[in-house]
Amino acid sequence: MRRFLPLVLLLTMFSSASIAQTSIGGKVYDVDSNNEELIGANVVLYKGGNYETGTSTDFDGNYKMSVDPGTYDVVFTYVGLSDVKVTGV
Repeated sequence: MRRFLPLVLLLTMFSSASIAQTSIGGKVYDVDSNNEELIGANVVLYKGGNYETGTSTDFDGNYKMSVDPGTYDVVFTYVGLSDVKVTGV
């Protein structure tokens, strides 16, 4: 099984005080295959070990989610590749 290591280039937080939510987004690549964008990769957020929300990447490997402010663990999954967990986002 190939190792899946995403480059989360745009892992950014955008804040809006009026609605008290933040956006988290990025781009997921497979570094083992010439930095090819991963279409349909799953991106799931956990807070305190509990599932919060999730989404899938688009045709360019991009994702974006609106969340409440806080610290999250992000888990990236893709069929045939190992899962990757990034903590403290």
